[in-house]
Amino acid sequence: MLITKHFVFVHLKKTGGRFIRNLCAEHMPADWIVAELDDHAAARDIPPEFRDLPVLGFVRNPWDWYVSWYHYIRAQEQRKNGSESTYWSVVFDDGRASFKEAITAACSGVPLGGHPAPHWMERIREQDLDLYSLWCRQVYRAGFKGTVDIGRFENLREDFIAFLRRHEVPVDDGFAGHVMERPPDNVTERDAYSSYYDAELRELVRHKSTVVDEYGYTFDG
Repeated sequence: MLITKHFVFVHLKKTGGRFIRNLCAEHMPADWIVAELDDHAAARDIPPEFRDLPVLGFVRNPWDWYVSWYHYIRAQEQRKNGSESTYWSVVFDDGRASFKEAITAACSGVPLGGHPAPHWMERIREQDLDLYSLWCRQVYRAGFKGTVDIGRFENLREDFIAFLRRHEVPVDDGFAGHVMERPPDNVTERDAYSSYYDAELRELVRHKSTVVDEYGYTFDG
């Protein structure tokens, strides 16, 4: 989470958070940056004195999000040479799971490898949704009485500038230029997301994801 004098940015994994945080650190006045909390702190964690500020977050096409998250977790755990991560065990079966197996576990709440189901998997089954939708609820809504302005990862640059203008954050055209011109951060090398899905897995994500309907996502865009 990034707290500035004029707004708060809440970062949901794999939705461009590093780009926003680095951009602000490099091109906003230094005295605007108030604090950076835990990388993935939720909106409910905003300190009381900053809850009147506008709050920004982003969502991403769920099918694309799962491809990015899958590669990120695999690379992260391989760098660690294995770990006790819950996701690594119950979703990735300690590295043995294929993409389809891992995403099926993340959408169904059924752990792989005979592992016991953690609490979040039980919630997925109870609420008939997927891991990504659960995270969106937890990060942007759960326990937070305010409103989070949600942009789309696919239009991150334009939506960020629109958010700043809408809330009259006093950035100049030079800052907007940096937003549009800065190279992306933390890019995962992978194929087009559509190549990872067969019809069955594509439909499972569509059925489970509340993000698909709420933000109007389709499989190809």
